[in-house]
Amino acid sequence: MFDFWTEVATRFSNNPNVIGYDILNEPWPANMYKDASLFFKPRKFDKEVLFPVAKKAHDVVRAVDD
Repeated sequence: MFDFWTEVATRFSNNPNVIGYDILNEPWPANMYKDASLFFKPRKFDKEVLFPVAKKAHDVVRAVDD
């Protein structure tokens, strides 16, 4: 996933029509059979899954495009 974002950011870094990147569109809180608590504990999915992925994607994009 992160190699993809490196490629996208590299390709569009000089495009004046691109104002941002939509890293995750409407993320789903994973597999409820593997960890049902991701659905029922407020903000658990955000803290344990979503934020770390978004942070890594942010770092990857910012490495090639500010």
